Amino acid sequence: MEIEDLNKISHKDMYTVVGDNATIPDQLPQSLINLRDYQQELAVLALKGSNTIICAGTNSGKTFVALHVIERHLANNTAGKSIINVILPTNLILNIHGLHEVAINQSYSYKCIGGKINIDIYYLLNVGKVVFMTRTNVLLGQQFETACKLLPNLSAKGKIRKWEADQDITSETFKNMVNRCSIIFLTPKSLCNFLDNEIEHSRVDIDQFTLLVLDECHHTYGKSPYNEIMGHYRKKKFGNGQNKLPQIMGLTASPGTNRAKDKFGAKEHLLRIMTNLDVKELSVVTKCESNLLEYSSRPDRVPIISKQRQENPVQDILMKAMDSVEDILDCSQITTYLMNPTNDAEGLFEALRNPPKDRTSERYILWLSETKKKIEEKSTNEIQVLRLMHACFRHLEFYAECLEVNSLLDISHVRSKLKDGLKRLKEESIKASDDKEIELIDILNEVFTKVYALGRRIEGNPDVEKIIEVLKKEYQKQEEDSRFLIFVKTRTTAKSLVEKLPVELNSRHLTGSQVSKEEGGLSKEEQIDIVKRFKEGKHLCLVATSVASEGLDIQQCTLMIRYRLQANEISSYQMRGRIRREGGKEVLIASQEELEREEINVERLFLMELAIKEVLKEDVKQEIATSERNIYEMEEQTRQRLKTNHNSEKKGKFYINCAKCGKFIVDGQYIRRIKKAHCIICDKEIFDKIDRRQTKKSQTFAEIKKTDKVFGLTCGHNWGSILIYQECAFVSLSQDYMTIVDKETREPLCFRKWSDVHMEYPLDDITDTELIEYRSKQ
Repeated sequence: MEIEDLNKISHKDMYTVVGDNATIPDQLPQSLINLRDYQQELAVLALKGSNTIICAGTNSGKTFVALHVIERHLANNTAGKSIINVILPTNLILNIHGLHEVAINQSYSYKCIGGKINIDIYYLLNVGKVVFMTRTNVLLGQQFETACKLLPNLSAKGKIRKWEADQDITSETFKNMVNRCSIIFLTPKSLCNFLDNEIEHSRVDIDQFTLLVLDECHHTYGKSPYNEIMGHYRKKKFGNGQNKLPQIMGLTASPGTNRAKDKFGAKEHLLRIMTNLDVKELSVVTKCESNLLEYSSRPDRVPIISKQRQENPVQDILMKAMDSVEDILDCSQITTYLMNPTNDAEGLFEALRNPPKDRTSERYILWLSETKKKIEEKSTNEIQVLRLMHACFRHLEFYAECLEVNSLLDISHVRSKLKDGLKRLKEESIKASDDKEIELIDILNEVFTKVYALGRRIEGNPDVEKIIEVLKKEYQKQEEDSRFLIFVKTRTTAKSLVEKLPVELNSRHLTGSQVSKEEGGLSKEEQIDIVKRFKEGKHLCLVATSVASEGLDIQQCTLMIRYRLQANEISSYQMRGRIRREGGKEVLIASQEELEREEINVERLFLMELAIKEVLKEDVKQEIATSERNIYEMEEQTRQRLKTNHNSEKKGKFYINCAKCGKFIVDGQYIRRIKKAHCIICDKEIFDKIDRRQTKKSQTFAEIKKTDKVFGLTCGHNWGSILIYQECAFVSLSQDYMTIVDKETREPLCFRKWSDVHMEYPLDDITDTELIEYRSKQ
């Protein structure tokens, strides 16, 4: 087959190579997507090929608009070609620069030229390649199913696919999927992984796509995955002088204000989001507002002030225990350490002497977090003192969590929390040699005994009783047609509250997948199944964390309860937007202070609307163009710094301590990466410092198997896990359990992930020679 000439065809000349005698064999079927007038207005800019943000309220049908734009985009991005000097079987599929053939006309003529057969073939090339991104697995499945339903012709041909972030296939297969498909649904983090892949045959480039759709695009800021993707876009645009860039289409109900206090701050935030997305014009309904109002409904808001128990013995027990822990923080050995000038602990001393009096307030939680960081910053030979202070703060944090559970739920849930916490904290202090640390466990044991001794005759939570009352009243109106959503702050609350709700609702909790099932987490498959069963009416009520706050489309939903959950203007608006049916109701169960804060969200939404109107009136193209180039230049400086770092003298100039007690773990010179991602300790001596504990289930990904948990042998604290790679067992430390300290300054550093460490202290990939040497020591 002579394919050299075909390989010269590019995106740019695909329209000009069409012969005069070319025919288009298949016409696209009539669209199943019928847009309302206001939706057509929202689609105008995107249909012209302009980058835009489609900004319209919840339940306005932004997904329908996006799919209509995608359908037209794919129709416009096709090309025909005729007279190719090649011998072809009748049904051969061609791949040209990743552009996939979608139709072949079987009429052709034969001519003898130099012993070869010249076949006159007419075919269509689909040069459109669309990526549709959503931030959660629940939304990913929902949007994918909607696309398959509304674009059946593409779906039947296998041109619409969903990439599962944890599916057991290789990056190379993802590249093949890109070549085969017209529309790919995936999370932004998945696309980041492929754009960042340093292995050439596994990497995809952003210019392989012709349209990027970013659902809930208001998250395009800072180091978010959306903005990382746009960083690749900016690099192509400015760094390579690239003209062949994908079109950008963002979808959002609320761009937000970033806590702006006035119209100018809200406008500045909106322009930053537009700049990050290379958007010069917004798509907003202005001409067809009356049509939009015909299909819009605003749910009634019902504020209910949270009630306190008349008697609260559980809170009294917990408060007394916290008094005892704070007394330990005031013991002589800690005071002596804090008063020693050589330890430079004046700031820590001051913080420990002034804890907020109200332990149920956010201020107290903030004090715990900030003071704990001050302890982690201390680098000293007095490990026992640091260990004790760490232990005290772990117990204070746990009691604060129990106070929250007690305020939101009932005594049975506090008992369950105490049971799990007692087991965990005992394990963390199993190596304790200090009497004061042992005393902390004695205090916890006493709390556990006292709470269990209270018995069942104790006042229930009035707020929970109010929730049940509201649900029963609404259920009586609609019965099996009911769909109720309750939003709460934590997984523990979501999981526990379900147990208290009326049995006829068959309620379920809906939470994220970041933690184990025991901690309230749900797998991706479980999340999707629960939402499906909710739509079908098998579950009439979901108790959810923020994982369900954006984009969840349940048309039957008539009631949303927000239970003691503070939110910003975006999440508040999004949660209210889950109410789809006419006559819906939003119930806020909150303290007086929380209700007053909600009024701030209303004001910020008003500022956001003003900012949108201001931007619509002005020509902001030049301002955005200048800002976008400035962002690119800053990103390029960061990339150059990272590139330079690979030859810098900072490599390995750090060491790692246990975050829970300050114990030295390993020198940074022994840290290596596997496949430029997984960080391990390339030093056999680490196994003399650890205790391995087998897990119930191992995980396998990309030739790496994650097995046992790793604990410090002398301190007993969790450090990470064991990774098996190339038949070698390595210790992999978790960022959650360690503190990185600069060797020269002795200053502890705050890194959220290993890639941040790599930016500051370049980490090498483990070499074949190192692997052989390491294996020989087994």
